[in-house]
Amino acid sequence: EMCIRDSISAAKPTYYAIVYVSRDGNAAQIFPQTGRAGYIRSGSRQYVPGIDNFFTLDINGGRELMFVVTSESDMSRLPTVLKKAGSASSATQMYDYLRSQLPEVMKLEITNTGT
Repeated sequence: EMCIRDSISAAKPTYYAIVYVSRDGNAAQIFPQTGRAGYIRSGSRQYVPGIDNFFTLDINGGRELMFVVTSESDMSRLPTVLKKAGSASSATQMYDYLRSQLPEVMKLEITNTGT
């Protein structure tokens, strides 16, 4: 299992979520796990996930694809957008879809060594 921890900072109040795209191309919000967006106050830094809320990837090595989605307004549409995403045939296709539906999307690709 691999633990991921990083931080997000914002100059303005910002809502955020992390979306994971499984190897079969399905997208799901993995942080925060409540299904709602997280929130960062202006000028602050938020560790994602928080100290007690790490998320782990499976032991299968290979490319892992995640997106950090941010917005100045709440992201109540995010669950619907992800549900309609279907199964993406490529990282580019998923990125283009999310960017067309959501305010700000940053792609994060990492290599999972499986250890």
